[in-house]
Amino acid sequence: MKSLLKITTDIFMSLSFIFLMFYNFTGEKTHKFLGIFLLFFTILHIFLNRFWYKNIFKGKYNFKRKFKTAVIFILLSIFILLFFTGIKILQCKQAGISYEVYSDIHFYSAYLGIIFAVIHFFDSKKF
Repeated sequence: MKSLLKITTDIFMSLSFIFLMFYNFTGEKTHKFLGIFLLFFTILHIFLNRFWYKNIFKGKYNFKRKFKTAVIFILLSIFILLFFTGIKILQCKQAGISYEVYSDIHFYSAYLGIIFAVIHFFDSKKF
């Protein structure tokens, strides 16, 4: 049951992330909804994998483990940046002030996030 929930969460996260990349087709309202959806599934993903975080300071770190850990923390940082800039863009739009800097950071962080999400996906799964 738990592994089915993990797989379902991963699928919904991936689909949300992919559809979020098509802002020009989905529009602002759908983009906001999908962003909140992705935030929820990201938190669920972290919760379901909380034991990884509990064991982070245990054991030896070979190259593979160092690489996985670095990818996860980079990806986590990117997601925090994406959620922060998304909120700032909304605040700036509501206030009627320029949000170009936040928009650029959000845009490029999203593409960087895709790259690290793919690395994380293939590094975490056993094929």
